[in-house]
Amino acid sequence: MSPCRTSASYSAGNSSKRNQDSTELTGFAERLVAQGMAFEIEPTVRFEGEVGEQATMFFRDPAGNALEFKAFRDPERLFAK
Repeated sequence: MSPCRTSASYSAGNSSKRNQDSTELTGFAERLVAQGMAFEIEPTVRFEGEVGEQATMFFRDPAGNALEFKAFRDPERLFAK
């Protein structure tokens, strides 16, 4: 997966989150891309090189709910400053 870079911020009232392992997230993203998923924000890496570095993607489920899937590079530093 070659992630797209974006600086867009995204928020939704009905957002659901699940933290994933980066390998699991990459495979999932690749399958979605191959199936032609319409993303709100395509698979991307945010805060690259920083403490909170994360791979993330946003899309909507069939009911229109916004879903975010993400994986932190180092989950042990999730709330580090």
